[in-house]
Amino acid sequence: MEEAVFVGLGTVINVAAILIGSTLGIFAGAKFKEQTRDLVTTVLGFVTLLAAADALKQLWNKNFSDLVSRFGIKPHKTTELYYRNRVDSKDATIRRNEFGVDFNFEPAHVLEKVFLNLNYIDYNFLVPLANQATQSTGITSRFHINKEWYFGGELRRGANLTNSFPVSARFNLGYLGECAQLKISAFKDYTRDPTRNIRPSKGFVIDLDVHLKNISD
Repeated sequence: MEEAVFVGLGTVINVAAILIGSTLGIFAGAKFKEQTRDLVTTVLGFVTLLAAADALKQLWNKNFSDLVSRFGIKPHKTTELYYRNRVDSKDATIRRNEFGVDFNFEPAHVLEKVFLNLNYIDYNFLVPLANQATQSTGITSRFHINKEWYFGGELRRGANLTNSFPVSARFNLGYLGECAQLKISAFKDYTRDPTRNIRPSKGFVIDLDVHLKNISD
């Protein structure tokens, strides 16, 4: 008998924890003097720098094998053509190629802004297997209703030596605020890859970024 699994439960818990922590921080911060708040902010800044330095040390790890580069050209202010790759630093073999084009334009009297991306990816390091994509094509869209709200979607289709098949689909609804950014995504992944423990799945994801500002009296 299978257990009922709520796919977005972890995301909901994370969002709730962030909201509760932010609310407590705002009310608790108001109780401290300005000098105390500045000291706490400085200490947290140093902690963040230490965490970043710890992450950067992986660049000197002998097992750190991939180098990523991106090149782009803009033939028009609304269009960018780009090429992105991933190279193995040990033998300089290309492990991943991506070719794409970005479109950014502002339709008059219809929407605030429209973003479209078309791309093709070649996964050179994968061995062709059934239902595993060694190449894929994708399209990403984002339609800005106004300066804060937008909606869009992502579709990706894969192919190997024998057939082509859908890989993933996603619908996004987002909010871009001065102090917070929110994106709610409903997704469905079609692929199965036993070698990497990837199974078909569907659900939703909530991404919330909160930017706290020090507002002086």
